[in-house]
Amino acid sequence: LTRKCLDVMGATPFDFVYEKRTVVTGFDEDALVMVSGKEFSLIRTVGGKVLYQGKAASLGIKQSNQAQGKWAELTITKSPKIVHITLGHDGLHALMVAEDGSVYFVGTARRGEDGDASGGKNVRRQPKPSKPRKMSRLESKFVTFASCSSGTSAVVTRDGELYMFGKDTNNHCDVTTGLVTDLKDVQVTQVCLGKAHVVVLTSKGHVFTFGINNKGQCGREFATHGVSQRDGLNITMAEDEDENEVDDNLCPPGKHK
Repeated sequence: LTRKCLDVMGATPFDFVYEKRTVVTGFDEDALVMVSGKEFSLIRTVGGKVLYQGKAASLGIKQSNQAQGKWAELTITKSPKIVHITLGHDGLHALMVAEDGSVYFVGTARRGEDGDASGGKNVRRQPKPSKPRKMSRLESKFVTFASCSSGTSAVVTRDGELYMFGKDTNNHCDVTTGLVTDLKDVQVTQVCLGKAHVVVLTSKGHVFTFGINNKGQCGREFATHGVSQRDGLNITMAEDEDENEVDDNLCPPGKHK
């Protein structure tokens, strides 16, 4: 019998080997997907389990007997079968979509990326890692897809709706629900978050982009002020002065050198 192999390259803060090597989880189930963030990596297995490696405390696990470089199963309440996982580049949180349409948040929420309406994206929180927990704001929705970036979460529902939470939700999300209202007339199937821009795929194969466009990452004409538009819609992404959301070399308006 053959087994699927998963190879990785490069070092991380929790794995200092640079050479290409095969991931050995120590579990019988084959690994299907692997995602990596700033302090931990996750693997989704063929059976719907989620494994983790890295800093256990970043996943809300206060005490762990996990050896350095070893994989362990991430405990999720009621052990749902996970069908999709996502973790943003340099991110501190992950989203896990279950077979029943529920979505789980794990990691650290600083700008409302967990969908907690009590704070909001403009409210700075004391960073506190959280164990896997359901995003209660989406309990009435059947989620099929999700994406993360550093400080932002996005999910797609079975009805084709796109919801976003966190720092990059200025002007285009309903403040109560998180629904991206300007895309409510299209059937969204997938979403992908970049550092400060968003790419959306619809059921008709159309692609919508919005957000910071300082390097042409929105796939359209270069926007001098870092904002792309769709049919006159002016969408600005929240800039975090402490996190260098826009390239430091981008000249201020009217002061190009």
